[in-house]
Parts: sequence; structure tokens; C-alpha cells
Amino acid sequence: ISDASLRSLTTDRGEVVPTFHPDTLNYSLVVPTEVDTLTITAVANQETATVVGDGQKSLNEGRNVFQITVTSEDGTERTYTLTVIRSIPPASDATLRSLTVNRGNLSPAFHPDTLNYSILVAGNVETITINAVANQETATVEGTGTKSLTVGLNIFEIKVTAEDGTERIYTLSVMRTGSKVMLKSLTVVTASYRRNLVPTSPNTR
Repeated sequence: ISDASLRSLTTDRGEVVPTFHPDTLNYSLVVPTEVDTLTITAVANQETATVVGDGQKSLNEGRNVFQITVTSEDGTERTYTLTVIRSIPPASDATLRSLTVNRGNLSPAFHPDTLNYSILVAGNVETITINAVANQETATVEGTGTKSLTVGLNIFEIKVTAEDGTERIYTLSVMRTGSKVMLKSLTVVTASYRRNLVPTSPNTR
């Protein structure tokens, strides 16, 4: 007998996709992240055929590929493939990989676990560009870009949101020094002083 097909292919963690058919060789299944094992049950169409590759399986996070081989009585083989995707839990890393500005250097030097920084810029610096890169690609970063500066203290917040919703806020304090000299007073010399410098006529003596 050369029949090396399966009669059924099932798991204890849900139904395979697409619906099983003896002539369909490739199947998939998605399970939650908390599922770390599953049992594959495969029944050969012919009682005299042997099945290898079923039973209980351990699951890693991500993609797991299992092959079930059916061997008929005359040695004919057929292999069915089941790909099980174990969901990866959402990342909770809300740190930055880097934080830089285009005007000077941060104080203190950047570290992912340090949340507060400062920088001093000259009075003629009217804008500053903040660049921030999240440690995890799935995280989002808000508060970067080019910022206007007023004279004095300017405070900017850079918020990182991880895939699972965890948030972390980095604070950058930028001090822009004063740039204008104020005219406090102006003294005008009156014309009466200048009049004293005009020589008098002899006739007026």
C-alpha cells in the first residue's frame, strides 16, 4: 500500500489553518505568548502507515516549525509541515538609545537611565534641534525636532512610549543667555554752554 497521507491533523491549542485536507501539506497556527507547549495529533489514513513528528512540542517565542512524516507500507513518504507562531509579548523598554542637540553638549553626558539634562547657549542662538532615538524600534518618541528659544530658561520634554504603553520622560533645560545691552540713561549738554564759547564783540564790552 502506497498511501502516505494523513486522515487528520489536530492540536490541543486550536485548529490549523487552512482546514485540514489530506492533500494540503502546509499549515499554520497562532497561539498566545503564555502558551509554551502544544500537542500535535496526526492519524495516518492507512493503519499500516507510520507517523513520525507528532506528540507534545515545546514552543519558543516567535516561529516554530514542525514536520510530520507519514511512511506508507511500501516506503512512500509524505511530509506535512505545521508552523506555529507563539506571540511575542509587547516590549516594555521606554528608554532612549541616544539624545543629542545641534548646539553644544548635554550636561551630564547622556545615559539611558538619566532623565534630566541641561545646556547653555549664547544669546544669539534662537533655535535648537533635539534628536532622540528609542532603544526599541517599536517604541515611539515625542518632543524632538527644532525648537524656538526665548532668552532665559527653556524646558523641553521628550516622551518615549514603549509597545506595551510604558512611558518615560526625559527633560532638557536650555538656558539662553541675554544678548541686548540696555541704554539706562542719556545726558544732553545744553546750548547755553556752547554759547559761552562764542567770542564777544568789542562793542559789547
